[in-house]
Amino acid sequence: METRAGYMVVGTFVLLSLAGILGFFLWLARTDLDYKVNLYTIYFPGSVTGLTIGGTVNYMGVPVGSVKNIELDANNLERVNITVAIRDSLPIKEDVYASLELQGLTGYKLVQLYGGNTDSPLLKVKPGQRYPIIPSRYSGVEELMTTLPRMINKLTNLVDRMN
Repeated sequence: METRAGYMVVGTFVLLSLAGILGFFLWLARTDLDYKVNLYTIYFPGSVTGLTIGGTVNYMGVPVGSVKNIELDANNLERVNITVAIRDSLPIKEDVYASLELQGLTGYKLVQLYGGNTDSPLLKVKPGQRYPIIPSRYSGVEELMTTLPRMINKLTNLVDRMN
């Protein structure tokens, strides 16, 4: 009878340890269990290299959501359809716009939201849309990256002509 009691204590300890480890990883992952989200669509023209599913969505530098889906737009293959989940406590206004920003020197990108005048109405779903659409703009870094190759090409041509 005494050996069975020892197995019961060990089994209980193992089960409690596994539950504690699972709880720790859920807390560490900061799952979306503690708040509700609203989904929005953003169309970015061109490449979104460096943006990943689960990537951060910031509003004025504060993390407010995450990237849920990245896919090519079926109607226009020159733009990318991004679905983002943003906390429902944050009111997204009609004058809010999104841009891609570099996240440090790693090459990873995040979605940065700007704007949102207090007098502006809330962004709502229009007929024919699945989610409200947040307009996008090029960031300064993105514009630099797209114009830099052309500038280098022109500089190379100029040096060749001078020679």
